Amino acid sequence: MSLFKHIRYTLLSVWFYAPGVITIFIGYFLLTKLTQGQDVVMLVGEAKLPVLFTAVGVILWAFFVWYCSRLIGYEKRFNDVNWPLDYLSLFPRLLAYNTFVVVQTAIIALPTVGSDNSYLLWAFVFLQNAYYFILQKAIKTKDKVATIAALFIAALYTGYLVFLYLRNQDGEAHEYHLPWMALLLFGLQILVLYFFILRRVKIDQNAGHGYPDDAIDYVSIGSIKVIKVPAWLKAQEKNTFLIFNIISGLAIALYFVVLNSVWVASQLGPLPVVLLAFGILAGLATIITYLSMRVKFNLFFVLLVIAIVVGNLFDPYSVKLTKAKKPFVHQQRPSLEAYLAKWIQHRKAKMINNDSLNPYRVYLVLADGGASRSGYWAASVLAAIQQQSLSDSATNETFNDHLLALSGASGGSVGNAVFYSLLKKEQHDPNILQHAREFLGHDFLTYTIAHYLGSDLAGHFIPGLRDRATALSNSMDYWSTGASDVFKKEVDEAFDQSGRLPILFINTTRVQEGTPAVVSSIRLDSVSNRLDVLSLIDSTYAQGKGNIQLSTAAVLGARFPYVSPAGGISYEAKEKEPNHSFVDGGYFDNSGGGIIHEMMQRIEKIQNDTTNSLSKDLKRMRFYLIHLTNTPDSDGNLNPIHPLTNDLAAPLLTVFNTYGSQTTVNDKRLETFMTRFCNCTTANKEINLYRTKKNESYPMNWVISQYRKDLMDARVDEVIQEELKNGLK
Repeated sequence: MSLFKHIRYTLLSVWFYAPGVITIFIGYFLLTKLTQGQDVVMLVGEAKLPVLFTAVGVILWAFFVWYCSRLIGYEKRFNDVNWPLDYLSLFPRLLAYNTFVVVQTAIIALPTVGSDNSYLLWAFVFLQNAYYFILQKAIKTKDKVATIAALFIAALYTGYLVFLYLRNQDGEAHEYHLPWMALLLFGLQILVLYFFILRRVKIDQNAGHGYPDDAIDYVSIGSIKVIKVPAWLKAQEKNTFLIFNIISGLAIALYFVVLNSVWVASQLGPLPVVLLAFGILAGLATIITYLSMRVKFNLFFVLLVIAIVVGNLFDPYSVKLTKAKKPFVHQQRPSLEAYLAKWIQHRKAKMINNDSLNPYRVYLVLADGGASRSGYWAASVLAAIQQQSLSDSATNETFNDHLLALSGASGGSVGNAVFYSLLKKEQHDPNILQHAREFLGHDFLTYTIAHYLGSDLAGHFIPGLRDRATALSNSMDYWSTGASDVFKKEVDEAFDQSGRLPILFINTTRVQEGTPAVVSSIRLDSVSNRLDVLSLIDSTYAQGKGNIQLSTAAVLGARFPYVSPAGGISYEAKEKEPNHSFVDGGYFDNSGGGIIHEMMQRIEKIQNDTTNSLSKDLKRMRFYLIHLTNTPDSDGNLNPIHPLTNDLAAPLLTVFNTYGSQTTVNDKRLETFMTRFCNCTTANKEINLYRTKKNESYPMNWVISQYRKDLMDARVDEVIQEELKNGLK
């Protein structure tokens, strides 16, 4: 066969076996190129059971890809007798083989274990696939040279993994566990290839079938002809089909358990669940491809039409609302001025000796977005400052006594809301830092990603299934126990109206217009013209709703791309209103600084109004901004733009990059205002997760490995002991 024909059949095979190929490439990308994927791999190495679960997940993924791809091979052979048989057996095996290689590559790619150098990783993948052909030749033909080469390569690779273990045996748990896991997977991939080849040898030995090579028969369920197979292979395929159905039933049953149990999901961990989902989805998509070939019509097009029709009738991504005890419950929230009066009243005794020369310090907190990275960081820093103030014997005042407002976006909103809920539960909790870390240290990702790859996809065809954003808030609710149980309560109960706690702003963005919206503990119309989400939710009372949990509200502001879809809130009015869809607050303002700026402008007006009873008290205060950031400083270098990128994607890149620039501009405006309003040069304090000239990498994920949590905890301790050793001054 000519080189051109080899290329042609290879490309066509990639197309026919696309479901398996796609999951393989997605696996390589997610687990080696993204810090989120790398952290998920680290999690596997931090305990023993996830290693076993991951191995089972890879085996199931390999089995589904191999078996379902073979069906396409049979169908293609029946439709085109000239199709090379080698390609029909090669691709299903090679795809199954690469499921093991994907996870090994992910382990080798961890900077703490091997190397994340892209060239070395590509070389590793190439050599692993070259090893497939060497090992295949050694097994099939018992070629002496191939056998020696296969044994030598296996010994060399084993030695390398042992070296990684010995080098890292005094390091973190994942650093010395994962090399052994890679060795386990390497052994499994060899056994799998042995199984493929020896199975085929056994079949060929029993080939005295008496059927023509092109004779066709069917594996049936009852009277229904399900799978078209060569007539002489019917007996073997019938047994394999039975095994496939048993394994599929068990795998799907396990997945249903994961979809309905946060605890089971967290015990398995994200990587095993993703691998299991890859196997099920690749198998399902391959079967649809097979049926499309059978009926000679693209069934994926039919599914697309169904999804469009169902999407026009039902919204699969409605925000989870609860029933309010009475109508318009959120209209009872105090205005800014009313809450400010209560806040001052509770601190009147502490402010008695303060004046314009010795002002009472008031803090405003911004928490940048960044999923659980920013949530864990923001809640930990705030809880650490609060805990430090509780242990300060020099004063009877706590950080909360001086804290007026919390504002954030995305994960920063989650961190703020968790800290707020802990304060609501117990303002003088001596273990508030431990409670914050325990809650946000839980695995919120596995249950969420299981719905992403399961019920979320099915929800486009079957209305009423739980979506991934609801799963995320449900996961948080599950772990909201003890000190953090306020986090899962409805906001009318969770929000403080007494003035003892700070004002809470959870920023989000309305999709239809790209306008900012806010979930706030005070009435928003007293501060800003931004959309008041709770006023909108009030309007759903007639539908049996009218309320929302604090956890759901926090997730509403943390619906960042792909991980969480836009959440819809609709209500009936005299004039029919469109569905309001909300996404991450970071789309418009990734720090929450805009609403704080508007609040401070209102406070300035009150302060300057000598007829206002609050004016005198406000003049005895000095306001300071604490900005909790979690992104490394830019090196200032600009990467050149390729001409093709310039032509095709320059507008998209520009729009995308304006998001960060818009937040930066808004933050600078607020900082300028605070410096002027405070009449000092120390009004703004940034506390960044990333240390100057450090190369730590923290994933934006809804689960964090213990390795990364330890780094973040150490950074919090460093902030308290060094940057804030003299307090917030």
